[in-house]
Amino acid sequence: MGQRRALLIANDRYIDDSLADLYAPREEARDLLSLLADADVGAFDQTVLLEN
Repeated sequence: MGQRRALLIANDRYIDDSLADLYAPREEARDLLSLLADADVGAFDQTVLLEN
């Protein structure tokens, strides 16, 4: 079976002022990354988080 990989991108700055700011995109992405890497939850082999 192939490897399970996840790439998460957290962005909290937008060029378009009409886009509403998210509450805590970096913290939420870090939490999701932990869940995906957890063997009992996501069981991903590789997880990467890119933050702006």
